[in-house]
Amino acid sequence: MSYQKNGDSLKVDFMLNDDDIVSFQKFLASQSKIAVRTKWIAILVVAAVLIFLFARDIPLAKLQPNAGAIVPWIVIFIVIWIAVFFQMRSVRGKPVRGGKTGAANERRFTLEIRPELILVEDDTTKAQHNWLGIPRIDSNDGYVFIFLTDFSAYAIPRRAFPNDSGFHEFRDAATHYVERARTKATPPTSMTHS
Repeated sequence: MSYQKNGDSLKVDFMLNDDDIVSFQKFLASQSKIAVRTKWIAILVVAAVLIFLFARDIPLAKLQPNAGAIVPWIVIFIVIWIAVFFQMRSVRGKPVRGGKTGAANERRFTLEIRPELILVEDDTTKAQHNWLGIPRIDSNDGYVFIFLTDFSAYAIPRRAFPNDSGFHEFRDAATHYVERARTKATPPTSMTHS
């Protein structure tokens, strides 16, 4: 693994393995709008049930005549928590993998970012991407993700960089190149005269 800077060009060589694929899938799942909405709905339902049960200063014995009104809320609460549980369980689960796992399943990548494009090379493929075709750059503690679509990305691991400043420099440069390409592609607004 190596990291090189040559003017505005940044180049990194790295290996990806099954754990990197799992990390990307977990990142993607955590960013899912459905996951975020489910969590907020569950929180709101829990809050509503708690307010209903505890904010009213009614002894539990007096709730028995109204038990029919409480049952649907309890059922909704349980169904949402089961959905959240299974969704979180699927995020933590291991993805379906084809072939063997371990060191034999590692792939070497070389990824170079330039102000005008991205160059990617692995054992079998050479590709280049224009920055306008990149929907977003994202990152977490362990990776920089250069998204090609909403569900696929190049995952560049932190371990590919000699230090944290190299990791941040690479991420910031990629973000800058995407923003700069979009700014250049956006036509200036015309001024109207009255």
